[in-house]
Amino acid sequence: MTRKDWRGDLKGSRPGRHLPDQRAGGVYLTPLAGRLRAAGTVELGGLNRGATPRRAELLDRAARTVFPDLPPPGLLWLGFRPSLPDSLPVIGPSRRSPRVIHAYGHGHLGLTLAAVTARNVAALLRDGTAPDRLTAFSPQRFG
Repeated sequence: MTRKDWRGDLKGSRPGRHLPDQRAGGVYLTPLAGRLRAAGTVELGGLNRGATPRRAELLDRAARTVFPDLPPPGLLWLGFRPSLPDSLPVIGPSRRSPRVIHAYGHGHLGLTLAAVTARNVAALLRDGTAPDRLTAFSPQRFG
C-alpha cells in the first residue's frame, strides 16, 4: 500500500506569522519564499489508483479559513510514500545481519516516536537481543 500526501503552494502569499494555525482544520500552513504551502492530507491507495482532486480543494479551503484573500492555488502536487500493511513501524535486527538494525515506517509519527524508538534501538544494541516489547514491530513479522 502507498500513501499519497498532497501539497499545495499559493504563490505570492507569505503571511507574516508563524504557522500552523488551528483554524486551518488540521492542514499545515508553512510560509516559504514567495509562497504559502498548505499540506496535511493523506489518501491511501495503490500506485496506479488515480488522484482525488477533492484533497487539493480541501487544502485550498482550509488555507482560506485563515487567509481569505489568498490568490488562486499555484502548484498542486502529491507524492507517494511507502506504507506498511499493518501501519506499525519496523524496529529490530535484520534477518541477514544482527549488525543491521531496522527502525523505520513510523508514518507521520516519525518525530513523535523518534525518542522512544532510539531508546529501544539503544537497548537492542546494548543487550544484543530485542526486548519483548518490540515483538510486534519485528522485521520478521512479514515472513
